[in-house]
Amino acid sequence: PDANGLTIFFRDNTEQKRATELAMLLANASSRFVATLDQSAILRVVAEMALPLLGEWACVYLVDDAFNVIAVESDATSERELSMLRQVVAQLPVAATDARLPFNRSMQHRQPVVLAPLDDPFYQALGSPELRDFVAALGPDSLLCVPLVARNRTIGGITYGLSKGRRRHD
Repeated sequence: PDANGLTIFFRDNTEQKRATELAMLLANASSRFVATLDQSAILRVVAEMALPLLGEWACVYLVDDAFNVIAVESDATSERELSMLRQVVAQLPVAATDARLPFNRSMQHRQPVVLAPLDDPFYQALGSPELRDFVAALGPDSLLCVPLVARNRTIGGITYGLSKGRRRHD
């Protein structure tokens, strides 16, 4: 209280909250990674660890030197989204070379790519009408695509998706 009324101070702790969430995520991931050496299990851990912090669903894929997909794992915050995501993954091309798709562009340029909102060129780049329909049914509003790089070599990527009507990657 002061002479003119009540004074209220607000402090934006968004950055502090994000830093704390990230630190907890990394600590949890570290303990889970040391528990296994199985590649498939590690990919599952990577796919699920950042949900729902970075997305409502995630797809982790490994590629060889020619960008041929050699392994894929996915996870989602709901069974419905996971079922649809698996149908999408099953129809994706085995060669991750079309740079019009943000996940491929991310791996090729070794840079994160944010696509928000998803536009018509993205859907056209998917190719088949069936694949476009499955992706549209998943209802993505934004994608965050991050390359996986080890020893200066692109080994794969992670795509996080957020559905329409919720928050959006920026």
